[in-house]
Amino acid sequence: EYDVYVGWHPANTTAESIVVHEIGHAIDGLITTKKDMWEWKKTKNGYDTKSFANEIRAKVCMSTGWKISQMGVLVSRYASQNAQEWFAECYAEYITSPYPSDIAKKFGEFLEKELENL
Repeated sequence: EYDVYVGWHPANTTAESIVVHEIGHAIDGLITTKKDMWEWKKTKNGYDTKSFANEIRAKVCMSTGWKISQMGVLVSRYASQNAQEWFAECYAEYITSPYPSDIAKKFGEFLEKELENL
């Protein structure tokens, strides 16, 4: 409850949403593998990864007009860490929240279409 209160996790989610969040990572990994998208990039701070999460986040942002930099406020502070955490946070909110945000709803629409095409 405290993590939701301070914006670390999406509104209207619970401790059970943490388990669903981890399932979100597995779904991102599955789609990334099926689409052969996985990529490691060396950065000045170490390594970064690219996955399906990057693609769906860009689609959601383009369709809603929001920027990636705004996701910490619109989804959660944890979602602003990287695309993979954004994906898992949106998935948890979409699946477990009785009142998912517009971002989570749009995420769910894109994800469901992608899963139908696998």
